[in-house]
Amino acid sequence: MAAQEFRVQEESRRDQLIAIGSSLFFLAVIAAALWTRPQFRTSLGFAIAAAAALFFAWTLEREVQALRSRKNWPVVIDDHGVRYASPGQITWAEIAGLEPVPALQRVDLCDAQGRVRVSLPYDLEDAHEVVQFVADMLADRWPELPLPHDFVQDLPPQMLAAGAALIVVLGGAIYWLRSRPMLLLACVGAMAVFMAGYAVWRLGSVRRLTVGKEGLTVAKGSGPRVLSYADIEAVSLFVVGGKAERHLNVKVTFRDKSATYVLPWRCDPFEVYAAVKAAWERGRTAAVSAMPAAAR
Repeated sequence: MAAQEFRVQEESRRDQLIAIGSSLFFLAVIAAALWTRPQFRTSLGFAIAAAAALFFAWTLEREVQALRSRKNWPVVIDDHGVRYASPGQITWAEIAGLEPVPALQRVDLCDAQGRVRVSLPYDLEDAHEVVQFVADMLADRWPELPLPHDFVQDLPPQMLAAGAALIVVLGGAIYWLRSRPMLLLACVGAMAVFMAGYAVWRLGSVRRLTVGKEGLTVAKGSGPRVLSYADIEAVSLFVVGGKAERHLNVKVTFRDKSATYVLPWRCDPFEVYAAVKAAWERGRTAAVSAMPAAAR
């Protein structure tokens, strides 16, 4: 195959520099407000300032780390493997693992010793085509799963316990702070935001994906949805999200050109993609073979 070259999109760098500058500006504003305005130096003022400062510091650290780790050189893909125009390469035979790193917005290509040899940033031109091409080249590395097979990743028990404890603490604070309207309002608002966030996640994310012999069952929202392989036109890996919040997902496109995403939260996108695509190809082949010759 002819060598193909993919570059990092320049607007992604601009967005990162804007996020870094904005974080530094707001951290300076918070420090200056506490230094020059004694009326803000209350327990509530320090609590709000600390929460805001933690958020902007986290944003700053993440963007600086991503900016420093990104390589400027184009990624080249050819018959031999994947490499940068500057040093950093790996052959197809050497690739032993594909590891998505959402925090750094990239996919790492590792060798058998676990060393990262090449990283594919999500803001490459046509990043989804690059990642999907690499996954298809390595399709035989994933074992064939017995069907039906479930992919499920719900909230960890520790996170559920922490969320329940937070609700209890906020409920207790609301009861004990009835005589302090401002703090009471803050606790009620925090509880409302927490519950609304959980509801949005619960209704909007895929909780379970069952890969069967004749179709997919996607548990999302209020109830499961059954997708027949006969109605599916394509299965692909896709980079979704905007700017610094990109992530990989598995996209199913139907014959009427509508589409849906089927990757359960925190599941390995490459493993799910390989299982869904293999099952879909077998199901489509079986459906075509079962059709009368005149209908083909």
